[in-house]
Amino acid sequence: MASITFGSDPDTYFNIDTNGVHISSGSFENNRRMREINQTGTVHNFFKVNQAGKMKIVGGCMDFGPYTVVSFENKIHCYSEGSGFYHSEIPKYYPNATLVIRESGKYDTSEKVISITTTNNSMTVITDKGGILFNGVTDFIREKEDGEQIIHKTILGTKMTTWTQSERDYLFASI
Repeated sequence: MASITFGSDPDTYFNIDTNGVHISSGSFENNRRMREINQTGTVHNFFKVNQAGKMKIVGGCMDFGPYTVVSFENKIHCYSEGSGFYHSEIPKYYPNATLVIRESGKYDTSEKVISITTTNNSMTVITDKGGILFNGVTDFIREKEDGEQIIHKTILGTKMTTWTQSERDYLFASI
C-alpha cells in the first residue's frame, strides 16, 4: 500500500492500494506525528502465523528493546509467588486479537498497528496514533526451523536464525 500526502496539511493521509482497488483517507491530530527511537538493537520475531489462504498473525509477539508488537487481549496471564498463575483483566483498549504495539507491560500505551515496513537497519510502524521510526536495528531474527543455522539462543533457550527481508515483507503485507 502506498501512502501519499495531498495538499498543505501534513496531518492528512491517503492510502491507495497498488492494485487501485482500495482508497482510504484519514488524518492525524497534531500530536500524532512520527516519533523516532534510536539504538533499537535486535528485533526478535516470535509471531505464530496461520498460512492457510492469506498469511495471518494469530499469536506470539515481536520484541525489540522495551517494545512489543502483539495481538491485544484484555485478559492477561499473571504470576505471583503467593498466588501462582492467574488472569487479570485490563480495560479493553482495542478488540481482542487487534495487532498493537506497546512498551512491554504498559497496556495503556497500546496503539493499533496499521502497517510495518523494514530496511536492513530500521523499522517503521504506522499506528492509529501516528508512526514510530525505529533506527539502529542491528539484527532481525526469528525462531529457527528444522535444518536452519542457529545464530542466537534466547535466555529461555529458543533457537533463533536470520529473518530475511523477503520473509518480513511477506509477513507484514498481511497486516
